[in-house]
Amino acid sequence: YGTNSYDQLKTAVRDNDGNSYLVGLTSQGTDNNKLLTVKLNPNADQEWSSIYNKDGYFNFIGKDIIYFNNFIYVLANATFSNGRKDEFLLKYNPQGQLINENILTVPGSITMESLNLTFSGNGFLVSSSTVNFSNTISRLHIIVYNQNLQSQSIFPLSVSLGLERFIKLIKVDSDKFYFTGTKVTPLNDVDFQFGSLTVENSGSVSLNWTRTFNGSGNHYDFPFDIASDSENNIYITGSSRNGSILGTEDVVTLKYSPSGNLIWQKNYNSLTNGIDQGMSITVDNSGNVYVGGASDLGNVKLAFLILKYSLSGNLLFEDKYSYAENPEDFVYSVAVNNSNDFFITGISFNPGTDYDFATLKYSASSFVTYNNELINSFKLNQNYPNPFNPETNISFSLIKSGIVSLNVFDSKGLFVKKLINEFKISGEYNYKFNADDLPSGIYFYKLDSDNYSQSKKMILIK
Repeated sequence: YGTNSYDQLKTAVRDNDGNSYLVGLTSQGTDNNKLLTVKLNPNADQEWSSIYNKDGYFNFIGKDIIYFNNFIYVLANATFSNGRKDEFLLKYNPQGQLINENILTVPGSITMESLNLTFSGNGFLVSSSTVNFSNTISRLHIIVYNQNLQSQSIFPLSVSLGLERFIKLIKVDSDKFYFTGTKVTPLNDVDFQFGSLTVENSGSVSLNWTRTFNGSGNHYDFPFDIASDSENNIYITGSSRNGSILGTEDVVTLKYSPSGNLIWQKNYNSLTNGIDQGMSITVDNSGNVYVGGASDLGNVKLAFLILKYSLSGNLLFEDKYSYAENPEDFVYSVAVNNSNDFFITGISFNPGTDYDFATLKYSASSFVTYNNELINSFKLNQNYPNPFNPETNISFSLIKSGIVSLNVFDSKGLFVKKLINEFKISGEYNYKFNADDLPSGIYFYKLDSDNYSQSKKMILIK
């Protein structure tokens, strides 16, 4: 940034006017990373930047940034000269001037690994952090600040003598939060740890309930993300080993009630029995659950994995995506809009350009529903309804897994649209095709998979 230096963006936030605020670090051509905060206007032009450093501290890194009550708050970590890592909280006005700052050290700690920053409905700033007291003891902590950056509460979520790690903190109500993390058991296994807490009007913290999850393999269970719905149910996705070795991980997705009772648990294990892990989760307005992650296609070839569950936990949709023949792809984030269109983004390996960004959009009207019952043959069914306007269903059966393409052609045999071109496992599928952008006429849809090819005619009448 501004010179030939090492720069890293950590995260960003947007205000109501469309301005963006970015936080990360910059080396400025030295071996000491400094905290970097940047404001961009809606046209992505830089409005201002701030480089922050503190005497006696080195290796700053921005951890989170929020826009709250017309001010910008930045959460960061830096290492003191004695090796202790502390938490920094900075407050900027919209013009980029530093208004206030606070440095927090938890008594007895050797390092703090701050995670994320949010705010409560009663006006407090709330940060989450893994606080390390030794090589064998670390605990999940909640830090509550007032808007003058004075700490009101330093609250450990447990008194464990083992190792814990914070994964995520989310706000679900004005003063209610959910959290998830990990804890190492006495047998050196790893379990989910999650729960509910309240930030009181006094700035103190009340722990409502906590739960742990230990999978069937009684071994390594790791949560990656947490979400909630409009009813304040809690959802967690991650990986759970069904055996004792690397490669036996399954995607596990949990739904709990606001009071901490298990509603359903769903495990996903692909047919290759390799590594499967859920990495991001979100919920739409109807209570459908979307999980993005990674799945082994065989021989440690990891592809994007997309799962959609119903309100009651039934698997509605499954898909995998990879660009390369030998992929190493990971989903980083998932999102759904008010129309229930689903977006995933992450990294995807390309043998020509190495690791690239990849972002996919699934239209709500084109989700492929999936049934894994035993299939005896390849089959392409007649679309229904037919004639149609503008939506119709195209169903087909696959007797074996492989690369599948489903394309639409006009009455002259000219290519019109690609519907599917990806790896599919054996099973029954239904594709909801939306022809809103096509004129009335006769069209053909064609399925190709593993030396099988068949076409059907459909009629669009508007």
